[in-house]
Amino acid sequence: MNRIRRLPPLFWIGLLPVVILLWAWADSLTTMTLWNRSRSRSLDLEYQLILHRSEIVFNHTAETAKQGEEEPSDELAGPQEDTGVAGHIERLKPRASANQGTWFPAAEFSTNAFLRRDGVFTLHRLKLPLWLILLAYLPLWLGISWWQARRRRKRTEAMGPQAGDLGERHEEPRMGTD
Repeated sequence: MNRIRRLPPLFWIGLLPVVILLWAWADSLTTMTLWNRSRSRSLDLEYQLILHRSEIVFNHTAETAKQGEEEPSDELAGPQEDTGVAGHIERLKPRASANQGTWFPAAEFSTNAFLRRDGVFTLHRLKLPLWLILLAYLPLWLGISWWQARRRRKRTEAMGPQAGDLGERHEEPRMGTD
């Protein structure tokens, strides 16, 4: 128990994202969490984040040309009108017949152009599996925690033997005196 209390603060701070990632990973197999945000009233720029089937999907839709134009619109060059809407979050339960997904999906990036009645749009999609995020985070977190523990240990050793005890002094048992 004493060793657990001596772990560096960065270990305990970094443990929270690990717990959250593991919970999101397990929860994403049964539930879909969807966040949408439209930056302008004309819906020509949209952001979407989906947590489902052990992966996070980032979707970004942007208008590339108005109907009948071949070049991107000049309206996109200027600042976009921001409605200030923070977006909305939905939690959905997929049907039982839907594919439940896998624990270890592959990462992928794709770009698709599609035609709507009011113009040509481009969809950029990035799929990041949660196992890959966790795998990238763990060495960084544990490495920094190990470095901080090593630094604290060296600093304590440099202060002398009394500082290493952290106030816990152990006396040698005396023989023959009761």
